[in-house]
Amino acid sequence: MGIDDLWLDDGPGLRDGFMIHAAAVIRSCLEEVDVVGALDNGEFGIILNLYQEEAVTQKAQELIELLIRSPFEVGENEHRINPIWGAQEIFADSSPDQIILAANSDARNK
Repeated sequence: MGIDDLWLDDGPGLRDGFMIHAAAVIRSCLEEVDVVGALDNGEFGIILNLYQEEAVTQKAQELIELLIRSPFEVGENEHRINPIWGAQEIFADSSPDQIILAANSDARNK
């Protein structure tokens, strides 16, 4: 079930509750210096204060596993989180749009 399906199923309350739950799960796995924000259509952007690609990949895997183990529960209904992730190194001259497009491309190619 996608984020749009939640909205169609029960309106913005269910969709927003799902997003708030997902944000809390993500935040629980991050360090204080990391940054997370909602982007669009059920997507989150996360800036990790990590410098090595291996550390980023390991952190992403930990986060994916936590999200999968943390469904959004409403009454007897369980809405699973199906994470897809991509990464992009941020350079001093990178624009936010470039970073998002590159990370989205990386996610589609995984």
